Amino acid sequence: MIDLEQLRALILAGLNPTPDTCVLPKDYRLENTESHAREPRRLRGTYQTSSLKAWADYVTDHAGPSSRVFLDPEQFKAIARINHGTEAEPEWGDFRAVLQLRQTPAYAALESLLKAPRLQGELLDYVLDWSSDLTFFSAPGVPMTQATAVQQLQKLDTKATRAASNEETDLKRERSLLESAVITSQPPTLMVVTAAPFEDLAERDLQVRLVYAPTDPPSIRLRLLSRETLQRQWAEEFSALVCAELTSGISDISERVHLGVFTQS
Repeated sequence: MIDLEQLRALILAGLNPTPDTCVLPKDYRLENTESHAREPRRLRGTYQTSSLKAWADYVTDHAGPSSRVFLDPEQFKAIARINHGTEAEPEWGDFRAVLQLRQTPAYAALESLLKAPRLQGELLDYVLDWSSDLTFFSAPGVPMTQATAVQQLQKLDTKATRAASNEETDLKRERSLLESAVITSQPPTLMVVTAAPFEDLAERDLQVRLVYAPTDPPSIRLRLLSRETLQRQWAEEFSALVCAELTSGISDISERVHLGVFTQS
């Protein structure tokens, strides 16, 4: 027997039909019939690319007055929610275009070197692979030819010294040992990598300090100078490029670009 609540639900469903739902006898559920239709009611899905121009063109072609762009400069990522909606008329936000910039091969190769100390052979492989992008200095402001830099990196001379001291009296006996090692050759101390860090960003001179450890075998630690400042500059450039590309196709889009990440609850 149908109780009053079930009867009421059936009546309300009949009074308020929607194009994509119907009432079925089993459990009185509402079922979406869009998947059985000849075509969907609207576009939904996610377009992804690493090309700023391709992304901007796609957003320009599909964006409307209720579209919004959320920009995450630190991650070099932008998400256009094409059917974002407004507070008065919210939409589902399930039609999106995602831009994620990729590191250039030259910068990606450098980043892999920065993660840990490297042996001579590892650094030499990098230098030979990316020689056209590299400049070396023996000291700040003192350039070194690439041929000399390679020669010095191929032969790192290490000098080890050892000193011992013994002291003995009636009350104590003391012995000390001092060992030290230094790099005695003159390898480059600064390497400048001319490369764009991410696709679509401008080329820059990235200064990399080379620090040598007289281990056996010698190791070299690479450190990108002013990393935080560089990353801030890259983020600002990325933001400006996104706004410029979008503005060229949508005049008022700058009012709908927001810094940050939007999470739909």
